[in-house]
Amino acid sequence: MRFALAAALPCLLGASLLALATGAAGAEKSKAIPSPSLFPYLDTYLNLPANTRDRYHLSYVVGTQGGQKSDFHMTLNRPSGDVALSIAPDGEILPLPTLADLKDKTPVTIQAPDGSRFGMSLRVAATIEMAKTYDATPLKASIEQARSGAKKAAGLLAVAVPDFQTVCFAGTLSGTATLANGKTVALPGIKQAGDVPAGTPCFTPSALPDARTIALDRAPRVIYIQPKPKS
Repeated sequence: MRFALAAALPCLLGASLLALATGAAGAEKSKAIPSPSLFPYLDTYLNLPANTRDRYHLSYVVGTQGGQKSDFHMTLNRPSGDVALSIAPDGEILPLPTLADLKDKTPVTIQAPDGSRFGMSLRVAATIEMAKTYDATPLKASIEQARSGAKKAAGLLAVAVPDFQTVCFAGTLSGTATLANGKTVALPGIKQAGDVPAGTPCFTPSALPDARTIALDRAPRVIYIQPKPKS
């Protein structure tokens, strides 16, 4: 029984893809991959001072073909004992390896159905409690911290870092911003497909500098931090 492993992750510092395994038609049903290869940039993020990364986090999301997400299983093979990594219905992997796991190159074993394909994407999300109403200030702070952290991680390649300017509220359908003068305006829906479906409401502080509060039709599943959507 075999499956093809073709895990590729959009680079945190650009739009290129990092192929972890390609042309793996002969891969076994169970395959072990060093954790730093499967979770790129996680060690860089964890090495940042905690107070410079407490408003955002990295999210690794599974995509599959030829099987349901529930058919795929991931296990972190620590010397002290195996730890199951769960795949949420939306594909997010939890828990993530620790910095010690990454330094030790602790392997992750992936088990998948015969003939299936497995991929992963790397996303940046705001670390904030999910709610229907937000003060705009912490949302702005999450964006600014993520942008700063990405540039620090990039070093000399900082010019290639996406310019994080926007938060998109995945799992919501509509939202409004209340401005300093009390006026309420609708949040625009993102047009291009990406981390969230087209139409997902997004807040770009530079486009609404007077925004004071954000109200949504429902609490989001996750708040992704992204470059400013193209008009």
